[in-house]
Amino acid sequence: MSITPGNPPDAIGEELARQRLEMRARRLERVVAALRERERMRARDGRVPSPLRSAVGAFARELSEVRRQLDASKTPRRATP
Repeated sequence: MSITPGNPPDAIGEELARQRLEMRARRLERVVAALRERERMRARDGRVPSPLRSAVGAFARELSEVRRQLDASKTPRRATP
């Protein structure tokens, strides 16, 4: 990506930050899905270890926060006078 009149440095930085958040969200989605699958498998046996439950919750909260940040980054900022 290069700096052009239509793409000022701030916009480039914001775009890169948004892309990093999107990649992080995708990684977290895969982690949460894998942990939930493991949790389902363990639930069949009747035993879900509390550390596994804690990990699912922690990663799910982190994913929610990343999604919140992504939503906030999509909201246009007001120009300052």
